[in-house]
Amino acid sequence: MADSIERAFEDVSIKYRKMRFYFYGDAVDVINECEKKHIRIYGFDSFRLFAQGIQPSMEFSPSYDSLEKSLTWDQARADLKKLSESDFVFEIAYERKGDDRRRRKFERRRAGWGIC
Repeated sequence: MADSIERAFEDVSIKYRKMRFYFYGDAVDVINECEKKHIRIYGFDSFRLFAQGIQPSMEFSPSYDSLEKSLTWDQARADLKKLSESDFVFEIAYERKGDDRRRRKFERRRAGWGIC
């Protein structure tokens, strides 16, 4: 079931299987909306899109688990800005009301890629 962030950005997201990706400007807008709604950012993963599928970036996927909630938005924007000229798309992991499963899934997938 889609949450309020997914619904708000449905028209600009790229859906691939169960993941949603955003281009740089839209990713910043997602972060801003999370800040407005006081939704914690857990981190983001960077990907390249190809005709055959997607490729995760091993070096541009920060995690903000150790940061206070109020610091995650500025840090995410700063880290995204470093990649603004890249050809990456971004999957943003954020807090969902009463549900920690998305965060655990995000961390498990990253561990499988060796980027935790």
